[in-house]
Amino acid sequence: MFTEELERLRKDCETFGVPVDLGTEEDFYWFCFAAFAVCGLALADQKDILLRLAGGWAPEKARRSADRLGTYVLNRFPRPEVRKAVQILAEINLPEAFTRCSPEEAEALLERIDRSNRDADAARFVFRANGVPVAFPEGFIEEEFRAYYETCLRRHALRKCRAYTESRLRDAEMLVTGRIAEIRSLEKERARLEKKLARASEALKNKAREAREQRRAAAEALRRSEETELFYRSQLEELRRSLERLSRENEALRRENSALREQLALRGASPGPLAGRRVLVAGDPRRKEAYRETLAGSFGAEAVFVDAAEPDSGYLDLLKSADLVVITAAYGRHKITTPLREEARKLGIPVLTASSSGAGSVLAAVRSYLAAREKERGPACDVCPAKS
Repeated sequence: MFTEELERLRKDCETFGVPVDLGTEEDFYWFCFAAFAVCGLALADQKDILLRLAGGWAPEKARRSADRLGTYVLNRFPRPEVRKAVQILAEINLPEAFTRCSPEEAEALLERIDRSNRDADAARFVFRANGVPVAFPEGFIEEEFRAYYETCLRRHALRKCRAYTESRLRDAEMLVTGRIAEIRSLEKERARLEKKLARASEALKNKAREAREQRRAAAEALRRSEETELFYRSQLEELRRSLERLSRENEALRRENSALREQLALRGASPGPLAGRRVLVAGDPRRKEAYRETLAGSFGAEAVFVDAAEPDSGYLDLLKSADLVVITAAYGRHKITTPLREEARKLGIPVLTASSSGAGSVLAAVRSYLAAREKERGPACDVCPAKS
């Protein structure tokens, strides 16, 4: 890729007698790291970081795009300040790559770097620059990078030589044109001061207008602050009312639980109309025990519970051993309750709907179902036949 340009640069260096130090292997690996890092920063459009790598300044043409700015950084890699900035970038983002370790341990660190969404390929060159001989990244062509590295070094060396010559020419020109430039500068300064004096009164008026605007802005900011305070006070009051409501609901649940326990105690261990049957309840996990106690105490049934809002509750497996299904209407998700209904109907299992998630609603739904079956078949019929 750089073969023709590199040959030309070699001839230019020889013609002008410009010596070029190709550096060490460590220098080459730092260049490779810089190339990979700059490529990633350019793709992410991180112009600010690229500009810092370039030493804080770049010509307007180089700043037009992240790609051009990245090329500008690599062309100035031989500069000490650029190399230092590249090494600092590696120390901040890839501190593991400065660990003295074996190649096997380095590979483990590279996997950790890759899992943390950092550039593991760039880190391989930091390891190599620090004396750990890890493998090159996949697809890396060493010959092309070495040619690119030498190209950048020779460009830099020739730039320094030409810059020195141009500097001497500029100094000679300044000796001739110095007086003219000084006179022109004084004339511009005089014109500037005259314009400044003419604008003085207008500037005072502008300052007065700015002061009035700032006073209005301060008053507006105070008004908005008061409105914000009132809003958050209302939010706090709403939260307090919600807390009181939840406390009342919690107390009601406690009373409901106590009543159900008393009901169980009164009923004793007498068998109910669903003795030996299994009822699958899809409802609120906070009322799981209330469901079980209610169905066991009122009907002698064994209650099997699934969370109607949890997709991984395994409800389809539990359905296969159930004789009756109760779904609470006020709690749950349709993507759970809908397939539960459909699968129960396929298996011939009755499906009931409770009006709320409370144990009392489940009790009422089962009672209504048993009453309807008893009325349909007669008292002597089995209201919930066991599955075959």
